[in-house]
Amino acid sequence: MSRVFVLLVLAVITRPTLAGEFDPIDAFVRQQMKAVGIPGMAVAIVKDGKIVYMTGYGESSPGVPITPQTPFMLASISKSFTAMAVMQLVEVGKINLDNPVKQYLTRLHFADEEAAGRITVRQLLHQISGFSTLSGRKHFFSRDVGQEALERGVRDNADEWLTASPGEKFQYSNVNYNMAALIVSEVSGMPFEQYVREKIYAPLKMTNSFTNEADAKMHGLTVGHRFWFGYPVAANDIPYSHTDLGAGGLFSSAEDLALYTLSNLGDESGKAVLSPAGFAELHKPGFHILRDIHYGLGWFVIRKPGEHLVWHRGDMVCFHTDIMLAPDERIGVVVLINANSPSKGVQLINVAEGVFGLARGKEPHVFKNDPVPNIVMYAILALIFLQLFWMVRTVRKVRCWKRYPELRPKRWKMWMGVIVSIILNLAIASAIFVVLPAVFEIPYSAIYLFMPDAFWVATICGGIALFWVVVRNVLVVLGFSIAVQNAAASKTS
Repeated sequence: MSRVFVLLVLAVITRPTLAGEFDPIDAFVRQQMKAVGIPGMAVAIVKDGKIVYMTGYGESSPGVPITPQTPFMLASISKSFTAMAVMQLVEVGKINLDNPVKQYLTRLHFADEEAAGRITVRQLLHQISGFSTLSGRKHFFSRDVGQEALERGVRDNADEWLTASPGEKFQYSNVNYNMAALIVSEVSGMPFEQYVREKIYAPLKMTNSFTNEADAKMHGLTVGHRFWFGYPVAANDIPYSHTDLGAGGLFSSAEDLALYTLSNLGDESGKAVLSPAGFAELHKPGFHILRDIHYGLGWFVIRKPGEHLVWHRGDMVCFHTDIMLAPDERIGVVVLINANSPSKGVQLINVAEGVFGLARGKEPHVFKNDPVPNIVMYAILALIFLQLFWMVRTVRKVRCWKRYPELRPKRWKMWMGVIVSIILNLAIASAIFVVLPAVFEIPYSAIYLFMPDAFWVATICGGIALFWVVVRNVLVVLGFSIAVQNAAASKTS
């Protein structure tokens, strides 16, 4: 009870009095939480070198309010920390961004040594190494938190073949940033976790930031949520490991990320971790992705006349996070949400986009939610009902043949039905278990982590197809044979 009381007091102390300037932001956040079904979130806004707004919404766990000090899993925002660590070592002459990765990871074996020998550190950070998005998602079920987990994960990924030549194609892959984190460890001579704590967290006074889940939980890590058919459900046992530490394994709070954001916007505190030129290099447009969007070093970047925006999002099983910067306006926004689902993806992004727009004096820019994940899931659900209808209809038809042999189809029609059934059911199973993961570039088993409702719907559908491709045709062939025998018997009688 004492801990709950302390957190309640903190919530009151740290929640600013909402002056008129922030009323629209507060109202927008509350409206979005209700509309999307967000159980809890934290928001921080910095402007002109100061934290001007910082508060928590909803609950961290039942009865415990979220505060600006509540830790969240950062997911892919961790990539910006990894890029900063690399840049720090660049500034002291220990890393050259254009040197081959193999110069720093001399013990690492690659599946394609020749191609891998051309991957540079810069290409890792620009996400153009040639490693695929899918290869970066293979450790989602890992629970390896051992001291060498990061290296074990990188070694496992290095054994995979590149899907593009280095420098040729943007492929957002966790492999790149885990490999970069391992370079930091090798060059600095200390574990990546220790490096981040000593060289980034400590200088920026980020006291509610952590490099492992155990420490974050000890300091009030908020409970993450997954959505089941649109409703958030707490998930307390999601796998966590250090194999993806450099790409998405860090933890922090809204208050600490506000300090981090200030450093990225040129605040005096930033000099404790990186030079202004170093920050400029991180935020510079790197590899062009589409339209005006580039990937810099750990950040997405838009830079065009009249507009310079820098941002990164994080999406892990139960968390969605955003940091958005407008360097020329000296404005930054942090939004941390303790729930996530691909079916809610655009709606969650809209929260940060809206807060960012309001902080800049603009109307919230709201994107339309991507209907594809829900369309796919409900289409599969509808297919299950069709499968069940088909099963009932087939069983009744076979029973009818047995009782009234004269109603049986011609033999060639029966075999045609068997062939069509085999093709159709195998096509359904292949579409679910093979095509679907390939299209979304995620291992099938990992769908369970991100969209458990869709996973079970798809698994039931695919399972019925595999079951029915055998049982249905055995029933039909046996039923037809019995009908033929019954017909012959009735003639002789």
